[in-house]
Amino acid sequence: MALTVVLFLVVVSVLNGATSASLNKRQTGLVGGYSPANVHDIDVNEMADFSRRAISSRSNSGPSTLIRIVKAEKQVVAGMNYKLTLEMENANDGVILCDVIVFDQPWTNTRRLRESSCMAVCTGKQIF
Repeated sequence: MALTVVLFLVVVSVLNGATSASLNKRQTGLVGGYSPANVHDIDVNEMADFSRRAISSRSNSGPSTLIRIVKAEKQVVAGMNYKLTLEMENANDGVILCDVIVFDQPWTNTRRLRESSCMAVCTGKQIF
């Protein structure tokens, strides 16, 4: 009888822990995954401007102008990854949408544009 009670308490405890962990996961997002970021955050705007300059230097369309940050997400790694969707404009392609990932590690002065993909809004043409 005592063994049955102990086993019952262990099962209830395990189920309670699993339910609690599941609820916490839904509320805070996936541990290690991207979480929403405020598009008005100073760091997000700094990463958007960094991306704009990097994309402008790679493009044959001349300098791009940042119109707005459409979406921003952050991921804590050995530093921070910023996943941004940027609406920009340049002379050749007009308005473009760019999806970028910027890695930032302030304590080593490392900042890199890890991924970028841009598309012209009017034509739907992949630019780079």
